Amino acid sequence: MNIIIFGPSGSGKGTQAKLLSKKLKISTVSMGKLFRQAYDKGTPEGIEAYHYWGKGNWVPGDLTFKVLKPTVDRCLKGFILDGYPRRKDQIPPLERYLKKRNQKVDWTILLWISDKEAVKRLLLRAKKDAETKGKARIDETKEVIKARLASYHRTVGPIIEYFRQQGILMEVDGGRPIEVIHQDILSKLKISKLVAGAQ
Repeated sequence: MNIIIFGPSGSGKGTQAKLLSKKLKISTVSMGKLFRQAYDKGTPEGIEAYHYWGKGNWVPGDLTFKVLKPTVDRCLKGFILDGYPRRKDQIPPLERYLKKRNQKVDWTILLWISDKEAVKRLLLRAKKDAETKGKARIDETKEVIKARLASYHRTVGPIIEYFRQQGILMEVDGGRPIEVIHQDILSKLKISKLVAGAQ
């Protein structure tokens, strides 16, 4: 099974991806983490991508997939992709890739939270990182957070509509407790399997 979890920064995508990964026994892939690793390693793609995400802007589709592909190559049983796509042009490279593997995106999960809650969560996360790791993430200053949220609102509409038309969009309130959200997602996945089995 291949699942995409997307939503604004701070919506809990990574947390829900990890919980689903344990339950479904498939790998979780964080696009943000891959970008940061590529940048830290100094790869050409990582440096080029940083010129976008380092300023709170989304990375173009083909460049994003160059960073993503080596990791999804290893996900033979499927994946839970966290934080991708951010722009509609990031969807076709992944779909072409999956088609060659005789696979597809089975579900996309959209987590909703308010901008106010997103900023609050991300600043708290940056503070915790600074205290526990000695430094905060370079993409979580207040200015970059606000730029990322603005980028999200500019580009998310066509993505939501595309997945809705595909019939694979699950919309989830991300403002609730973590376990409540997790159980909500699991129940919707279970219902979808029952419906599919009855067809």
